Amino acid sequence: MEPVRKKFKAVLFDLDGTLLDTLRDLADSTNAALRRLGYPTHSVGAYKYFVGDGVSMLIRRALPGDINDDKSVMECLELTQAMYERHWAEKTRPYPRVEIMLDELVKLKIPMSILSNKPDVFTVRMVAKLFDEYNFEIVRGDRDGEPIKPNPAAALEIAKIMGIEPGDF
Repeated sequence: MEPVRKKFKAVLFDLDGTLLDTLRDLADSTNAALRRLGYPTHSVGAYKYFVGDGVSMLIRRALPGDINDDKSVMECLELTQAMYERHWAEKTRPYPRVEIMLDELVKLKIPMSILSNKPDVFTVRMVAKLFDEYNFEIVRGDRDGEPIKPNPAAALEIAKIMGIEPGDF
């Protein structure tokens, strides 16, 4: 029996850990902030468990367990973002064969967009620098006042803007 294949009308990608390997630059920037504040640092491998729920949650997970007040989190977050602003492109690269996949989607004329929990400014900048040859219809990261994934609101808005039914992604 031949497998059933669905023809998708568009693709909505995540960025970190999907198209780009950003873990080392995230870890280096967060560790630099932690060091500056006198806190212990973590291995790059530990950051695999810290990421995925937005930068505020990454900071809460990276800080020592007894440091969870909003002031300390904000201080570490601001330092991390300042470090990341300067160093995000040192080790960040597309995963192997990602460009081949994107080229195939372009050949098939399948529209592509990106939705990330990374702050919007970094998401847009990274895509512009590392995927400038691809015409993503919408590139969106975490924006103040909007829920982050897994909340579906932003993905549903992107589908609406693209004129795609959510089930056709």
